[in-house]
Amino acid sequence: MSMNIEDMRALVAVVENGSLSQAAAKLHLTQPAITRRLQRLEEALGVTLLDREQKPARPTEQGLSVYRACLKVLEATEDLRTAVGQPPQARHFRLGISRGVVDAVLSPIVLTLKDKFPDVDLDVDTSETLNLRSDLRQGVYDAVVVFLRENRAPDPREIGHYVGTEEVVFTAAHSHALDRINSVEELAGEAFVMNPDGCGFRTGLEHRLMRGGDTLKVAASIWGVPQQLSLIAEGVGLGLIPRRMIAASAQADRLKVIEVPDFSARLAVWVLRARDLGSLEEVVDEVERTARAVFASSGNASK
Repeated sequence: MSMNIEDMRALVAVVENGSLSQAAAKLHLTQPAITRRLQRLEEALGVTLLDREQKPARPTEQGLSVYRACLKVLEATEDLRTAVGQPPQARHFRLGISRGVVDAVLSPIVLTLKDKFPDVDLDVDTSETLNLRSDLRQGVYDAVVVFLRENRAPDPREIGHYVGTEEVVFTAAHSHALDRINSVEELAGEAFVMNPDGCGFRTGLEHRLMRGGDTLKVAASIWGVPQQLSLIAEGVGLGLIPRRMIAASAQADRLKVIEVPDFSARLAVWVLRARDLGSLEEVVDEVERTARAVFASSGNASK
């Protein structure tokens, strides 16, 4: 029976990602499809590639030997494409971005990667930081851009670099009566335009007001800083927005920051990456450089 390049690619993905499920996520296949490819390769070679008694399944000694041989075959295949003038097989890069930072970094990252890595197929998703970090460990993403508390480092199991800081402030329409107040509690009764439930800042503000016997009044729940700023500028409510994005907004002349001495909210932005990325390491490096440049423009980049 002949051997199939895609079956070899499946074995490499299983060995390098540590499980069938993570290999399936890496190759954008179902787990049964990965299993079928491995079975075909085993039948073609007449050997057992995985010890399925272990959970997750681990490569056998012969499986590791075949894995190393498959790496050489796949590398030779790419060399052959290059020799005859064919473009190398497109690389697939899966990036997750926290909803809180996507408005700042999405466009610069996509434009930079498309310019510098035209062979890379980019798949971008957004979610909450907690979900992104979990999915990264499960092999769903190659890298994620997330918020962490300024004084909190990533989990020791995570690989990544700090790229900048966002300072979140209260903002209002320029015509709003409030300008500077002494405490957050003075905002009780004000309506807010905020992220939907699940946003850490929304939860924190709710708890702060509850301690004073008040509740958070939400005029509109919506994801997206530009959309929020548009509503805030129209006087729909106050907002909690990164200071840098207020200044850069098309609505900047219709907005103002409300300074609150007893309120400080700063979030560190990190780019976390999967292990054993191979040729995608350079792509994640570029994501880091691009994100760092975004925050450097506001003086909040890493040193």
